[in-house]
Amino acid sequence: MSPALVLLAVILALAVAGAIWVVVAVRRDGYRAIPVDAGRIPRDRDGASRGRGPSRRAVRAGMSGLIRGIRIASLGALALRLARLVGGLVLYGAGCALTVEAGLGVDPWTVLAEGIAHRTGIGVGWVTNIVGAIVLLAWIPLRQRLGVGTVLNVLVVGTSMQIVIDLVPAPATGGWRVAPLAGGILLVALASAIYIGARLGAGPRDGLMTGLSARFGWPIWRSRATVEVTVLAAGLLLGGTAGWGTLAFALLIGPLVHASMRLLRVRPAPSSSRVARTGNTLGPWVRSSPSARSTS
Repeated sequence: MSPALVLLAVILALAVAGAIWVVVAVRRDGYRAIPVDAGRIPRDRDGASRGRGPSRRAVRAGMSGLIRGIRIASLGALALRLARLVGGLVLYGAGCALTVEAGLGVDPWTVLAEGIAHRTGIGVGWVTNIVGAIVLLAWIPLRQRLGVGTVLNVLVVGTSMQIVIDLVPAPATGGWRVAPLAGGILLVALASAIYIGARLGAGPRDGLMTGLSARFGWPIWRSRATVEVTVLAAGLLLGGTAGWGTLAFALLIGPLVHASMRLLRVRPAPSSSRVARTGNTLGPWVRSSPSARSTS
């Protein structure tokens, strides 16, 4: 068994262990949401803590920042969201790998990964994981909050990508390269809709763009354009591959993700006002329990 397959198996095992940990952390509270400030210890005016100190729930909440904001109506809902997340991330990495194998141009972040791989000799998939982890460091000054999906994005996408690159041979002729490019773009769009529907945290690159938008007051399109043009230029300087496939990806991925979300009936995340009113952060397919709504 190849090291990449072993690593993917370990990551999936960790994802399952994390799901069990989340269930244990909130099961005693009747599947209710953990408030954002639940980890804060009530204090008197003189700064001393009131009562016997923080409750077990407060301690758990303070140690579980990755699951804050997740409202669990049932174990089935949690399992569904985690399955959507992991499956979507695996497919996303596979789609990116197909565009790499096509050799006709890839998305800007993969251009950067290819450039670094060209200079260092490290696999493109492994570089993708490393770049994702580095991007997370930029979240600190931007004050972005990690989610379960954020961490798994860093671990799963590049690993899946490297496995597919190692297993799938590159097309021998130019004409056949169109097939993996088109298939890769379609798979990335479908995978995006799948893991977006899980609503368990933004990916590191998406969080960077939204963080810049919030920090500097830029519209999302400007943040995205600034980041991706910079990343693309750096990747080209390092030896990454860009071509008409890069242009096709840029033009098609937005409409295809939108169409995939409609196909899978994935709706945009509820606004904060709606969450406050209904107590439902799982989405339209899951109803929050009455006890959960009472804690909002």
